[in-house]
Order: sequence, then C-alpha cells, then structure tokens
Amino acid sequence: MVGLFAPATGVAPVSASSLVVPDDIPTIQGALNSLPDTVFVRSRVYSEVPVVFAHVALLGIPGDPAFERPVLAGLRFSPAFGDFPTFRVRGVQCGGPVYIQNDDVLSFIVLEQCLLLAGISDYSAYPATAGITLRGCRIEGDAFLKADGSCEIDSCIFVGSQLIVGQENCSLNVSNSEFHGNGTGFAISTVGLASDILSATVAGNVVAGYSGGIGLSAIFSILLDDNVVRDCAGGGIGAMADIVRLTQNRVERCGERTTFGVTAWGHDSLVLLENLIANCGGPGMLAGLDRHGIILGNIVCGNRGNGIHLYANPVPEVLEVKNNTSSFNSGNGFVSYCSVDVSGRYEFAGNIGSGNSGHGVFWGFPEVSAVHCNDWFDNGLGPVEGLPPSSEDLSTDPLFCNPAIGDFHLFAGSPLVDWPGCGRVGALGVGCSVTATLVSRFDAARVPEGVRIVWELGEAAAAALVWLERSEAGEQGPWSRPTTERAHDGQAEVELDRTAVADRSYWYRLVTRESGPSTVIGPAILVEALRGPSFRLALVGPSPSRGPVRIEFELRERAAIELDVFDVQGRLVASPARGVWPGGRHAVSWTGQAGGARLAGSVYLVRYRFPGGEDRRRVVRTP
Repeated sequence: MVGLFAPATGVAPVSASSLVVPDDIPTIQGALNSLPDTVFVRSRVYSEVPVVFAHVALLGIPGDPAFERPVLAGLRFSPAFGDFPTFRVRGVQCGGPVYIQNDDVLSFIVLEQCLLLAGISDYSAYPATAGITLRGCRIEGDAFLKADGSCEIDSCIFVGSQLIVGQENCSLNVSNSEFHGNGTGFAISTVGLASDILSATVAGNVVAGYSGGIGLSAIFSILLDDNVVRDCAGGGIGAMADIVRLTQNRVERCGERTTFGVTAWGHDSLVLLENLIANCGGPGMLAGLDRHGIILGNIVCGNRGNGIHLYANPVPEVLEVKNNTSSFNSGNGFVSYCSVDVSGRYEFAGNIGSGNSGHGVFWGFPEVSAVHCNDWFDNGLGPVEGLPPSSEDLSTDPLFCNPAIGDFHLFAGSPLVDWPGCGRVGALGVGCSVTATLVSRFDAARVPEGVRIVWELGEAAAAALVWLERSEAGEQGPWSRPTTERAHDGQAEVELDRTAVADRSYWYRLVTRESGPSTVIGPAILVEALRGPSFRLALVGPSPSRGPVRIEFELRERAAIELDVFDVQGRLVASPARGVWPGGRHAVSWTGQAGGARLAGSVYLVRYRFPGGEDRRRVVRTP
C-alpha cells in the first residue's frame, strides 16, 4: 500500500503529462505516484503489483519491435481521490490476480487487450465503481465484478473461468465473447450474490463446457440474443426478470434429467423468439410468466424429456404460442399449465408437435382461449391429452427436409407451407427444395431515404416471376408487397423502400410463383430499427455514498420531466431536475441535503417521471 499513500507523504508530482517505464522512472509504482496522465510501460517482466489510485492511463507500448505485453506480478485498483476518475489499462499481462478495492470513489475502470492469467475480483465492501469495461481481453481466472452503474464485456475470451457480476444497480452488457469452461460453474451468472443486477444484455457470445451456461436474475430486464451455448450439463440458459427476451439463441446438448436446456421466466413480459434447443439431456424449454408472453418460431427437438413446457402463475393476461416446432423429444411435444380467466387471452396456433414419444400436446389445465391450425402427427401416445382435440387442428406429415441432421425446414410440397386458412404452420418455411443458385444475392440496409434492397437471381429463375415482400410483425408475417422504386446494378435488382421509417424493424423476403401457390425463395432478412436514447435512469451512484450522488438520465426526445428524491416515508426531499429538457443523455448531482441540511443516513428513492411513464432507483446514503 506504499504507492497508495505516497502522495500524502511528500512525493511531489512531476510536471510531465506522461512517463515511460523504465526510461524516465524505474518502477511502475513510482510513475503512478507522480500522478501523470499516462504511464507507458515497455515490454519486460516487472516484479511489482502496482496500486492504481488516481486518474491515469497505464499502457503497454505497441510500437516496440516484436511487441509483447509487459508482464506484471499483479495489479490493484484502489481509488483514493478525484472527481469521476478513469483508470485505463491497455496491453499488459498480469501473472497474478487483479484486485479492485473501491468503497467510496465514483470511478471508471477500463481494461483493453490485457491478458489476466489469475482473473480479476472486486473485494469492495461498498462498491462505488460506476463502470467497468473489459474489451479484447483474455481471462484465465474467474472474473468477479461489482459495479454501481455499468459492466461492459466486449470481444473477450474466458478460458476455464466464470464471469460473475453483482450489485443491484448494475447493468450488464456481454457481447461477442467466448467462454471455454472446464466443467464447473456458470459461464455468465449472478448466482450466489446478495442482490440481483438491474438489467442484462447478452448477445453474440459462444459458451461451451461449463456445468451451466448463462444464469441471470435481474430486477428489470434480461435480453439474450444470438448466443450459442453447448455442452453445459446443468442447463444452457436460465433467466428471470420483469422483462425477459430470448431471440435466436442456439442451445445444444445442455441439461440433464429434470434440468431444462432453457428456463426463462418473465414476471411482466416474456418473449421467446426463434430459438433452437436441441439434443439436451433433459427437457427442452420451460417458459414461465406472470402476465404477458409470446412464444414464437422456436425449434425444440431431440431432447430427453418434454419439448416446450408452459407455466403461468397465477393467471396470464395475454399468452400467444405460435408457429413453434417441437419434434422427436422423449416426452410430450408441448405441456401447458396455463389458466386464463374471462378477461385474459391464450392463443395456441400454428405449432407442430411431431414424432414425440409422448403426446403432441398435454393440457394440464383446461383453460385456453383459442386452439387452431396446429399439426399433431405421429406422436407415440397420440395427438392431444387433457382437452378434446380441436376440429381446427391438423394431422398430417410435415415433410421436414432432414430432421436426422436437425433440418426442420419444409419441403416445397409440404401441406404446411400454406395450409388454407392457416398460412404456414411450424417454425420454418421452405428450405430443402430451393436450389443454391436460385438466389445468388439478397441484401438490405438502411440508407437516408429508407431501406435499400439488392437482390440477384441465378439461372434457375426468371426475374419477372419474383417479387419482394415485407413484414413489420416478424418472420411469420403477415406479409405484403411494399411500394418501391426499382433500378438495376448490373444483373442485380435494386429496390428503394421509402415507406420504411427509422424507428421500426422490417423483414424482407423474395417470393416466386410458377404455378399454383406462391413460394418463398431463400430465408428472410431483417433490417433493425435505428435505436436512439430512451426514457430511463442511466446511472445513479455511488450507492452507498457519503458525498454527492450523480444522476444520469436519458430522454428519447425533447419533453417535460420530473426528477425527484424521496425518503423512506415518501416525503419529497430534493428535485435535482424539472422542466423541459432536450433529447439525449444528461447528468445532475444531488448533494444529499434538504433545505441546506445534510440528510441522515438511510435509503432514498430517485424517481424519474417522463411522458407516459416513470423509472425509479434506490440509493443508500451513509452517515
């Protein structure tokens, strides 16, 4: 701890804004004690465990010939002073642990392109780290992180280690990273922590070889998109929050016996869209909800238990289970324990339950609003149990392309491609009968004028018989032909959709007709909405705090807002911001006082009101 207290014991800061170790000063700690803006470290082995305590950038020097990271014995972050200091460390290797001890300084920690061979852990009793970011790092020990704001993990590689994140006010974002486990723990989790995180977004990651893949519990929301989770015996994905959304995740060979491949519970809203759960050692998917749920376009196949298990507590207001494929599972294709009252709606339509050892669907409770256009075919115990079969359901071979290798697309000749009165049934459309050369190019991207779509056909089709369709509701439609401006770019057709607005997402597909019904050629593509600021509290901290509290909030657009602070008895004690504010992100400070007097240590509520809603956050003030 000598380095931490050096500024208070007579070591005068130098005037230089940057220092080079060992050229200007022999040790890293000596350079940090001099309080420069930047410390450059040449490539060699250092026996030090430097303590970073004030705003600084600690950087390896990539300009060295045959650059290798400088090797440190370890590293400690222990902020001592400053207004929102940032500690940036780039391009270093730590052979020993990296520790964070931050109980009272609202600060930011950024590690980029670092190799952490013994992990990173936060031992703060009252965490005040407003933001921690790991970008482009390799971690070979557990990462136990606490943040009273945001935790960002981007393009990192975890080897034999886990990412465990805590603190109630923390927003977690993990993207484009790899997790290679050794058979223990969860790759990404909040398991075992005293409080849930605020929210989590986990997207584009690959997880393999853990006892469990992703296990998260949050106060507000969990969004998991486009992740691949494999070979995690204790379960692939587990998520519980007010709002839970899983989109286009792939979970394979996860779970065992009674452990589901995916367990998702949304207290207020649950959306499960186009996920694949395959060949798991137990049941496939548990979808649990309290109020609203949409289960759409999922494929659950080859699992050693029931396929899709639906459970609502106590009575959902809206539940839609549509266009899912649950096939070749060892139990029932679908199991439903969901009740609805006269004011609720539960629609079960367009699903396929085929080739399961049990029933196509088992109705545990008899309440359902509408059942139609489902296909129950070749299930070991029969099509339906628990309710009389619906006269609007089907019993026909789906004609999957090749279920033995997991291809659940439909042949062009499948009756489920476009069943009269139902449209397409199941999760996937035509696949195996479309030749590879039919569509040689199909791209769509936003341009200032709208959306620009470029497509080109091979020799197998004539352009005059092909047209573009658009959907605003999802890949399942409904579809319509947009009015576009057409041009040519060589052999390619260029269509400009000026009716596409910036804040909406659109699906586009190509359709042809030779004779009879029209046929979709190739998969649809998605053009996502342009996302700007939303109405929300972005940061409230530090918490606990004895000093000022920074409050950051966002406005989607110019609007009248109210930002107030209340005590535990509901009394208004401060109004840091009121009136009309421009759109964007803003920050104000609450001093912890009311009427010029310091408030007692307690729990306070920050309430942010905006047009159409409000956001709340608790903050703890210490005596």
